[in-house]
Amino acid sequence: MPESVTVYGYSRMTLDTSEPSLDPDMILERIVEDLDGNGYGDPDGNMDPFTKEGMADVMEKGRAFVAAIREHYQPWACEQTHKVDVDVKAWIAENRPDCLKWE
Repeated sequence: MPESVTVYGYSRMTLDTSEPSLDPDMILERIVEDLDGNGYGDPDGNMDPFTKEGMADVMEKGRAFVAAIREHYQPWACEQTHKVDVDVKAWIAENRPDCLKWE
């Protein structure tokens, strides 16, 4: 039996508040670039695809969309939260003394 073991604690990661993938401005920019690249935009770049009111509406809805993602997205990845070295015999003596009867 080993003298000690190291036990690691983990917790599911949370989304970083500054996660660039969830920046509404960046999301909108990527979508517009994709649309422009697929032949929908002005090839000379002179025409803005949104009116001022349209842009305000899109950004408001984009922020709500990002808020919904943040609320419901559950990361799979975990991060280490702590590390403890445990004396095996002492732990067994305290928690399962019946296991020491064979010694």
